[in-house]
Amino acid sequence: MGREDAGGLAQVGRGATVRGRLAGKGALLVHGTLRGEVDLDGELVVAAGGRLTEGRVRAGRLRVEGRAEGTFRVLGPLEIVSGGEVLGEVEAARLDASPDGLLDAELKIGFARGGPGAS
Repeated sequence: MGREDAGGLAQVGRGATVRGRLAGKGALLVHGTLRGEVDLDGELVVAAGGRLTEGRVRAGRLRVEGRAEGTFRVLGPLEIVSGGEVLGEVEAARLDASPDGLLDAELKIGFARGGPGAS
């Protein structure tokens, strides 16, 4: 992970499934399965082998090494590494994608905070 914000680090461990809504500051690392809504003032990482499904996500940064499905609003960069998969609808300030990553999404890149697409 690039950096942690003042809120610390939370994790969904391998073999665990979390359903519901998560909100806060800091970083969230998903090794298991997360189903639901994430509102995070920090970095969300879906690790290799991790899954984010049925997601509605707002995050400062998003790094995908595993599989992420849903609707994503990323205020900073969306990074898809080799083997990472993103499916759904994506708004992000910037896209960094490995040639071996998969992006199958309606995509909006380059919006500014408070500009078009802002909530």
